Amino acid sequence: MTPHIELTAGDHEQNGFVGLAIWMAETMDEAMAAIARVNALCPEDAQPDPKADPFTLILDVHTGESGLCADHVADSVPLPLQVAMRIAGDQVAGWLATRPDPDTIHGYPPVIGSVGEIANA
Repeated sequence: MTPHIELTAGDHEQNGFVGLAIWMAETMDEAMAAIARVNALCPEDAQPDPKADPFTLILDVHTGESGLCADHVADSVPLPLQVAMRIAGDQVAGWLATRPDPDTIHGYPPVIGSVGEIANA
């Protein structure tokens, strides 16, 4: 199946994860390159602390409907809120406004573009 990037909110206070947005890729290399470009916007001293902050936002690569790419997980960095808003403002703002219980979310997040769009945000 075609790889895609998913913006995921890790809600540490509610102990769960919520998918916020998806960008489609043609290849795994394209997806990984887009994430690398976004991660480069996130200096280490600006990254949220998953152990102290109420939530973190991260980009994950999926290889199918539920196939999180394990090779990518070690390369993931928590995104500063400003970066997450830059790439998926409506989705992040909507989630922040309601902070739904992760256990009540069913289905997939919306596809909002291609990885070319996320890489140029």
